[in-house]
Amino acid sequence: MVSFRSQQQWLAAGYASLGAALVVGCTHAEPFFWDTVQLGAMHADWFYEQGFQTFLLPDRIDSGHIPAFGMYLAGLWRLFGQSLLVSHWAMWPWVALVFFQWWRLLGQRPSRWPMYWGVALLLASPVAMSQLSLISPDVILLAAFLLGWNSILRRQRYWLALAVTLLALISMRGMLVALALFCWEIYRDWPAGKGRRWAQLRLTLLP
Repeated sequence: MVSFRSQQQWLAAGYASLGAALVVGCTHAEPFFWDTVQLGAMHADWFYEQGFQTFLLPDRIDSGHIPAFGMYLAGLWRLFGQSLLVSHWAMWPWVALVFFQWWRLLGQRPSRWPMYWGVALLLASPVAMSQLSLISPDVILLAAFLLGWNSILRRQRYWLALAVTLLALISMRGMLVALALFCWEIYRDWPAGKGRRWAQLRLTLLP
């Protein structure tokens, strides 16, 4: 028998997927923009044309980030064709993850009203919605950050390990966000007794 909470989770995941599909469907003709021209299109095109024979970028387009996002796009291009449409739909699972994790974060409150206002705030935010309409590694960064935040609140160690891995792979900004999550978890769970602090630190470092 499926619990009421589990039903809510599945329902929220469905709404998040539909909302993400709506965002992608409304913006699928928008071109690569700003730094996503390099971090998305140019990196992906390099790996696509090279057939993944190398995992290194030429100096002229190397920004210093791990080029995992470009590899991700190039891999989907190899499967479904090199097109702007495929690139936009590559963002669909990550936009859905942002919506779902935002809902889970709001669900920490006992009252439902903050959830409704929080969802409305996200949808009304030009900063959030403009970012979610781009083919950008920052969408994955935001999704992984929210996943990590919820994993700390719910003490889900393996999901937290996945979130930190995604943050580290996506960009140097993601690495700094992972460090911020690490510091926050230590601060949040720091015990009062001195004798337990090293034990807590070891638990924080382990997945």
